[in-house]
Amino acid sequence: MFSRKKIIKPLIVIFLFINISALIAAGRGGGKIQGLGAFGLDLFGPIEKFIVTGSRNLNKIWDNYFALVHVRGKNSQLEKELKYFQARETKHSELMLENERLRELLKFGKKLKSEYIAAEVVGRDSGKWFDTIILNRGRKSGVLVSCPVIVPEGIVGQVVSVSKNYSKVLLVTDRMSGVDCLVQSSRGRGVVSGTGENICLFKYFLRKFEVKPGDHLITSGMDKIFPKGLRVGEVINVKRRDSGIFQDVEVRPFVDFERLEEVLILFNPSPERKDG
Repeated sequence: MFSRKKIIKPLIVIFLFINISALIAAGRGGGKIQGLGAFGLDLFGPIEKFIVTGSRNLNKIWDNYFALVHVRGKNSQLEKELKYFQARETKHSELMLENERLRELLKFGKKLKSEYIAAEVVGRDSGKWFDTIILNRGRKSGVLVSCPVIVPEGIVGQVVSVSKNYSKVLLVTDRMSGVDCLVQSSRGRGVVSGTGENICLFKYFLRKFEVKPGDHLITSGMDKIFPKGLRVGEVINVKRRDSGIFQDVEVRPFVDFERLEEVLILFNPSPERKDG
């Protein structure tokens, strides 16, 4: 049996011979190919056309491949640049929002007679026993235990421990918290105490005072911690018992504690706020 290589090699030689003969004959005959040359041209012309066309297509594929590699590299670079500028835009937007919050906070602070300092919330502990936040201000900034902490929306809580650069604040929603308050409309007094959730109880509120859902509670200033007149929360439920001298009142704080970012710490709270 003949091997494939033994068959292909003679065919290639014959193919070349016929093509060369055809070219020579065409040259002698003024471009007209006859006889064996014409036969070879008819026989191997389609093969040659296939080889030439395949070579051209291969070159196109090769060129397109390199062009695609170049485009992919360029796209990768553009994606990196886009992510960089998106990060810069996000940071810029965040700085603008922070500046706006601080402006509102300081604008609110000017209405207070107390000295104050702005602080950033850097931690939160909503455990089983305590509901507290951590601020990035401490003794170095003049913060002391029992300093009240507020925002324009209302009271936040009071400082319960201080280190050199940080302080811990017990939120008004904590079970251990208690703030002396007034119903703004009837001026009846009671103590707002936390429940560990975003609902507080208005305790020791006498039955003789009028209160209804929608009424607002403000600080009374009688606890000597919070200045008088600060917003505390809104009454959402009232239950009068058949016996006893107190009413059961539920209050929703005005402050959204989950969204706290910046606060004011008061140093020497005055009994009353400035008007306006």
